Parts: sequence; structure tokens; C-alpha cells
Amino acid sequence: MIVINPLRARRFAEAMGHLEKTDRVDAKVLTVFGQAFPAFVAATPRTAFLNRLEDPLTVCAHCVAMRASLNQTFSIA
Repeated sequence: MIVINPLRARRFAEAMGHLEKTDRVDAKVLTVFGQAFPAFVAATPRTAFLNRLEDPLTVCAHCVAMRASLNQTFSIA
């Protein structure tokens, strides 16, 4: 996986003459971009960082479920 600035990829597409933005055009442009700049190094996911992201998401999901339960319990009919 390689992470690049989306603006850089968009500007590259525009320089190639691709002004439209579709999945097909994006895939083609990113392929050509990767071939044109082989010096980019593939980024490996940082597991510690990803694990820290999962914790707040788990807490948020729990809070949403608890809120739904409380709304159902104390709903005014």
C-alpha cells in the first residue's frame, strides 16, 4: 500500500488531460502515477496506531448502543 496526497494525484490526472473524476479514470491515473514514480516506498500499516484508533471506536459503538437502549426504555408513548 502506498499513501499519496490526493491533491497530488488529482493534479497528475489533470496534467494527463483527465478532467473527469470516475473510478475507472482514477484507477488508470493511479496506475500510471505509480509507474512514473517508482521511488515511492510502500507504507506498512502501523499496528500500534491502528489499535489506538480501534479503542475509541469501540467505546463509541458501546455508547450508541446504550443510548438506543435508554431511548427505548424511557420513551414517552
